[in-house]
Amino acid sequence: MDLLGVTYSASTLATGYGAYIAQPLLRKAAEGKEDTLTEAEARKILEDALRVLFYRDARSLNQVLCFPTAHDDHD
Repeated sequence: MDLLGVTYSASTLATGYGAYIAQPLLRKAAEGKEDTLTEAEARKILEDALRVLFYRDARSLNQVLCFPTAHDDHD
């Protein structure tokens, strides 16, 4: 939700340059598999998308840190 109260719901999300280049790759790889996607598969999809972004942007770094997040029902 943003400051105007607008919500957005999707299985993948990318911003900036990634919204143009990586978002179609993420959609193709992940949509429809949200419930069965393993952490290893998700990491591979993310690394592939980031590799494409690295090759397309001359000012980026080739080092990426990935941290898994856990969802629980506690606030």
